[in-house]
Amino acid sequence: MFDNFIIVGSVSRDGRFLFVYVYDRDNANTIYYLDLNSINFKIHRRPPLTLLIHDTRAFFVILDYDHETESAIVLTDHSAPNRKLIRIKITTAMLGCAHWETLIPEDPKRALESVVPVAGDKLMVIYIEDVKTFLYVHCYKTGKLLYKISLGIGTVSQCYGDREDTEAFFSFNSFLEAPTIYRADFSLVAKTSLLQLEQIRHRNEWRGVNVTGLEIPIFIIARKDVKRNGQNPTLLYGYGGFNIPVLPSYSSHRNIFVKHFHGIVAIANIRGGGEYGEHWHECGAREHKQNVFDDFISAAEFLIKNKFTSPKKLAIQGGSNGDF
Repeated sequence: MFDNFIIVGSVSRDGRFLFVYVYDRDNANTIYYLDLNSINFKIHRRPPLTLLIHDTRAFFVILDYDHETESAIVLTDHSAPNRKLIRIKITTAMLGCAHWETLIPEDPKRALESVVPVAGDKLMVIYIEDVKTFLYVHCYKTGKLLYKISLGIGTVSQCYGDREDTEAFFSFNSFLEAPTIYRADFSLVAKTSLLQLEQIRHRNEWRGVNVTGLEIPIFIIARKDVKRNGQNPTLLYGYGGFNIPVLPSYSSHRNIFVKHFHGIVAIANIRGGGEYGEHWHECGAREHKQNVFDDFISAAEFLIKNKFTSPKKLAIQGGSNGDF
């Protein structure tokens, strides 16, 4: 039945349902489910699975099942390239999207990266906005925004929590900070850093313009005392592939180059990545791959034109799908 497919399984938090994800190509998938009560929680060679959601053009991930409402919240890109959060009833989900409730609608200007149910009635929501990640707290029942957790420019990842706990944990890092674990105590509506780091370098964000007039975000990491005289040794990095966003992250060897060699590190967020959702990815994929190289060249020209560096002082870095 499932030959040549990738199959992943998970069990609902209350232990009642088995969810089976069947992936065929790209990220599109089908979800089946099994009420474990119906088989008395025994092992079956061929469990009687029931189709829950099927759409060959979209992916679906069940984040939580609520036994009180007999519904699940689901992250999906169904008719939403930047993703949205929906609620489905187990008994009616297969009837189609007319029977789905939208909790957090798609935002055309930012990508919904992940959602974690925590602290009973809350959702920790991570968005990618303008090549940075931001952390928000929404209401579990309505999807309404409650507040934003301010962390500065960087990347939020590895977010963990449970609806039965009052606290959650997540990792945050940036160009200047090594990964830091934060604890969010929702009983106090506060956050506490478990590790204090001193910021010792300067960072900034610029925008280069390619030949078509499209703005390409470029992160510049340099010392505060660097001079724009065209003589700075500079490393330009780009990727542009697989819908993978190149977000702010800590790198000790790059920071050594910046601090001790007075170098500049430039990160070009070129098309093909996931910085601005699926459209940004498609503009650098397959027959549009040339856009990736054009954007990277434009970033190099921007650095030279604005006297960050010169052709003799500029090095480039990339690899894998990026082809640099």
